[in-house]
Amino acid sequence: MIRHQLKSQWYYIFWGAMAIAVVGGQVYVGSGYRTLSKELRAFSQAVYDQQMGWGPRQQAIEKAANSRPLNKPFEFE
Repeated sequence: MIRHQLKSQWYYIFWGAMAIAVVGGQVYVGSGYRTLSKELRAFSQAVYDQQMGWGPRQQAIEKAANSRPLNKPFEFE
């Protein structure tokens, strides 16, 4: 009869904790990248607006134009 290697409960607790730590770290890093992406997008938009010479009025017009839903059903009835 072959005896299999027996592992103590601490082996499973240790590797379970390590798995949770790795997944938690990945979520933390991913959320940081999302925040960085949003900040870079806002910065690049501000630079673009500055280069185009757009003021708050033009930005409000652009924002309103982009927020309208497209292809509304029964729009022309």
